[in-house]
Amino acid sequence: MPDSIIQGMIEQGIVSADAPPEFQQNAVWRCMNNSVWVCHFGANLPCQEKADTSQTPTPAMEDFCKTNTTAESIPAAVTGRATVYEWRCQDGKPEVVRQLFTADPQGYLADFWYELTPK
Repeated sequence: MPDSIIQGMIEQGIVSADAPPEFQQNAVWRCMNNSVWVCHFGANLPCQEKADTSQTPTPAMEDFCKTNTTAESIPAAVTGRATVYEWRCQDGKPEVVRQLFTADPQGYLADFWYELTPK
């Protein structure tokens, strides 16, 4: 991880200056629209996965809803962390509740990527 990327994350409050170096470096970066963008893995974020915009339930979601017929939410361990939707079980079948996230122009979860602005 280039020092300039780490310094940019610190300056923009994405990571703390006093965080251990291993934590500060736990990120990925890429170029988009002539800018540098960064995603810090932090809380188990799917930085390297493309956004899942499918509204078709997976077999894992269907199985979950068969045994949790009225679950108000389907956990990310079942839906996958890259889905842009909140899912629930309605009468034993998975359904989309609402859209939580959006995809950026390159197809990644826009909500977890930050543009590093030059000084």
